[in-house]
Amino acid sequence: MTVRTRFVRMIPILMLAVSFHAQAQLTLVTDSVDISAFPKISVRTVARQGGLLRKDIPASDFTLKEDGISQSPLTIRGTRGARSFCLGVLVAGGSMVNSGDISAARAAIEKIIDSLEFPLDEGAIYSYSTNGTTLIEPTTSKQLLGTGAANLSSNVSGPNHLYEGLWHSLGGIAGETTGINALLLMSNGLDDGSAKTFTDVVTFAKNSRIKIFTLGIAGIGGAATLQNLSTETGGQYFTNTALAIETVVNLLRETPDHFFVEYTTNNQCRDGVARSIALRVRSGNDSAQSTRPFDISANPASNISATFKVDTGGVALGKTILLRVLLQTAMANQRFYPATAELSFDTSKLKLTKVEVDSSLIPDNTVSFSTTASGASLSIAGTSVLSGPGRLLKLFFTGADVTQNTTVPVTMTSLTFTRGCLMPVLVAGSVQVLPKNYGLTGSSKPYTFVWNTGTNDYDPAVEVIKADITNTGDLPVTGLTATLPASADYTVVQGSTAVAAVVPSSLLPGEKGTAQWRVRAVPRADEKGQQIDVPFTCAEGATGTAKIFLNIKAATSAATMLCAVESITIVGGTHTPMPARVTAVVKSAGTATGPAGTVSITLPGALTLRTGTTTQAFSALAPGTTQTLTWGVEYPTNLPAPASYDIALVMSGTGRPNDTSGVTMVVPVATAPNVVTGCITHSPVIAYDSVAKRWPPFQVTARVRNTGGGTSASLSAELALPPQVLFAPGETIRKTVSPGLAGGDSADVTWNVQAAGPGCADRTGQFKYRFYEGTTLKDSCTSQVTILRRPNLAPEITGRTPATTDSLTMNSNHTFTVNAKDADGDAIIYAWFLDGAPVGTNQNSITQTFPSTAPHTLRCVLTDPCGDSAVTIWTFRIVTDAPATLAAAGFAIRGNSPNPFSPQTLIEFTVPDGEHDVVLDVTDASGRVVAVLVSGRLAGGTHRALLRTVSASGATFANGVYFARLRSGGASLTHPMLLAR
Repeated sequence: MTVRTRFVRMIPILMLAVSFHAQAQLTLVTDSVDISAFPKISVRTVARQGGLLRKDIPASDFTLKEDGISQSPLTIRGTRGARSFCLGVLVAGGSMVNSGDISAARAAIEKIIDSLEFPLDEGAIYSYSTNGTTLIEPTTSKQLLGTGAANLSSNVSGPNHLYEGLWHSLGGIAGETTGINALLLMSNGLDDGSAKTFTDVVTFAKNSRIKIFTLGIAGIGGAATLQNLSTETGGQYFTNTALAIETVVNLLRETPDHFFVEYTTNNQCRDGVARSIALRVRSGNDSAQSTRPFDISANPASNISATFKVDTGGVALGKTILLRVLLQTAMANQRFYPATAELSFDTSKLKLTKVEVDSSLIPDNTVSFSTTASGASLSIAGTSVLSGPGRLLKLFFTGADVTQNTTVPVTMTSLTFTRGCLMPVLVAGSVQVLPKNYGLTGSSKPYTFVWNTGTNDYDPAVEVIKADITNTGDLPVTGLTATLPASADYTVVQGSTAVAAVVPSSLLPGEKGTAQWRVRAVPRADEKGQQIDVPFTCAEGATGTAKIFLNIKAATSAATMLCAVESITIVGGTHTPMPARVTAVVKSAGTATGPAGTVSITLPGALTLRTGTTTQAFSALAPGTTQTLTWGVEYPTNLPAPASYDIALVMSGTGRPNDTSGVTMVVPVATAPNVVTGCITHSPVIAYDSVAKRWPPFQVTARVRNTGGGTSASLSAELALPPQVLFAPGETIRKTVSPGLAGGDSADVTWNVQAAGPGCADRTGQFKYRFYEGTTLKDSCTSQVTILRRPNLAPEITGRTPATTDSLTMNSNHTFTVNAKDADGDAIIYAWFLDGAPVGTNQNSITQTFPSTAPHTLRCVLTDPCGDSAVTIWTFRIVTDAPATLAAAGFAIRGNSPNPFSPQTLIEFTVPDGEHDVVLDVTDASGRVVAVLVSGRLAGGTHRALLRTVSASGATFANGVYFARLRSGGASLTHPMLLAR
């Protein structure tokens, strides 16, 4: 019953430890911000929950905003103390505890073991009931300590000799020299008959400089005793297991309370204006937030030029135009802060009616405006992150009444930001304000052609088609004409032309005029309905379209005629063909066999019929078949100027009206050759092919034409390339175009070229083209090409010799070699620097001799043609004895940890078998001894020595390179170390 009672009383204590984080209030403090590594920023932070430090919160539970803008990714960098210690743990047993108490103690010990850092720390485990029992003596073995925790068992019978257990465990750790020594007692504070007393234990602890920390378990019947033990010895009393585990280790190690939340700011502007950090953390259902301002010193190098361009457009009276303000320079991760701007424009010609921000670029800004006598003032509020170029503002202007087209400049005369690094370059735009506008609309009624079998013609045979034109604009119009487009479905009757004058040809606003044409439908075998778009225009340039609907019914027995004349050209100074052929193609156009008939040709006096008779007959044709009639016509060739001759052809047949058609023969004049050229053509932009790792080859082509009548002399062309373009293998600068180019002919000349490296930036150049006839330069021109930059990777160091070194012998040749590759295939330029001074170039290896003892730094900089580079550095000292003397004998400095270090580091070294006189000291970069860590005889094996950067007098070491030096028998080994706070 007694045991069960104690176990019940134990439950609240254990539950408090398990659910502590979930129940206690979360607090967050940011006590400082470090910007020394800008743009990387470290926020020094302390998080507590119910008074317990929280360093186990993952970065994903934090959010951080800088000036209201979210920052990511966040990383957590913890801190720890540098002091080593020996911690003994003493657990109560006997009739006053039970197995549940022991299980809770075992779990606590396991957490303490996990928090120790080996080999710097030591741990020991003890238990007591009637006396003290050693489970594990002080050791740096985590495995042994784990075994001791597992062996902790419950003895539920017998007395509880608390003070004898304390006396025994204090004696176990009193002689340890690791650092500070302490004891954690897990007990209820009760004692029932120890030979030792409270005073005995406190005196022993004080004399041994051991702090006793106490954690009440098993009902904590002797809480006052536990509190007094901790108070008297400089320890601390706990009732919460989790708090005890964390606090004891942190106090012994002198671990700071804080950790660091770190990020790289996405605002790299250095405008000198203070910023604010808002850090928020969530743990379970609780959250906390802390804010802190921090200062950023100004840095003009972070300023970026940004071009703000007002767009250009046009607007008419009463209409509204949208003019955009464009940001043309890439602004990755820059801020667009609140700003004011002044617009200048002629307010009598334009009126600013509305201004908006374009959410595609600055979604978190708003804008308002007020009109001024010279334009408008804009006020832009809010802050946005600029992702690049784009549309910034929308300016809505309304046009005023002007008498003629008027260009109105719109200028942003100033743009002033409250903060930030944007340096505005302002580019003006303009608005073309148009006077009162012209407007024309057209309309028409539908027309239908019906076949009359009695007349073998359409009814009506000739239809007068009309289009009505109305002036719907603000101004009068004159010289109105309308054009009926050509069609295979109808013909314009002689006496009427396709281009018809509108009557009246001048219209005031609101007035209407009419254009008309006399039209015959062309017979067909099926019915067709079509819409004809009739364009019209006026002398003032206004245009419109009238839509006319024609419905042509199917014919029965009918024929149509299509006439043509051969084109006459000049080849080699001779007209061809001679004679020219005139043809009439007669086709059965109805649903039944067409009527037979004749076609007669009528020539003007200058032309002579050479083949064929004046009148030729055609036969009755089955539906869909044709018959071609041909005439050969001779024309004059000795003309002073080109001439045109109209030839009439009349188709006649029984029982139907005559159908007249005409063709025009054009006779050119044989002229001298006239060779001209068009400018060159090619791809204006050449992009780099990342797969083929080259710029693709391309062609440059020029065309030469002979617009004269005669044949030209020999033609040639040459092409001069911009420096970033090369001829393809086998190409020549000058090429023959043609040995002779006949009148009317043309020829092309093509060069194959390719872009040249290195191509580290976009490059723009010009092709220069010259064209020669014989030896005479006839024409030239230029054309621009842009070669886009190629991606570039910096050289990669693949190895170096020696890989590492800390000391070299004096007056000996020492060779240093760097092995590297460049993924782009670029040549690598090597530059060597000894202590900052150049000592060699254009080689991957260098040999140096060092005549005096001094520390040195050798640096090799590898650069590709685009200026991207990689660096490797050796840091070493010059000694008079070869380091291999000791190394060959089995001496070695195995290194130091941590390195870089602050405020202390542990140096590990090896001594060969036997005993040896050994000195281990530390020198600074100038060779001055700053600490002697070991001096005397040592047995063979591995040894460690602790270097503290604060001396006994309180002096501190300066940041920099130090050398651990191991000496024995006149020889020495050195090892570099870096102190960096």
